[in-house]
Amino acid sequence: MKTLRMIIKGKVQGVGFRLFARQKAQIYGIKGFAKNLSNGDLEIIAQSCDEKKLQMFIKECKRGPLFASIEDFIVEEITPEKDYDFFDIR
Repeated sequence: MKTLRMIIKGKVQGVGFRLFARQKAQIYGIKGFAKNLSNGDLEIIAQSCDEKKLQMFIKECKRGPLFASIEDFIVEEITPEKDYDFFDIR
């Protein structure tokens, strides 16, 4: 199981980004969560055994929803706290 942490900076809150991420996660079978951070960034934890689907999910998140404006997109592989059962909005 591979787990990635994405930090997305820019106009990413109040534009439906978390819902967008959840919809794409459901399409690609990604588990984890998306949550707004207090500094205005968005954090996404994405977990999957399928590297190709993870990469497709990242590509979708780099595009983002229509009204988002992404200034920076950071991806890092992390050691997961746990294995997630679904993709949640926090």
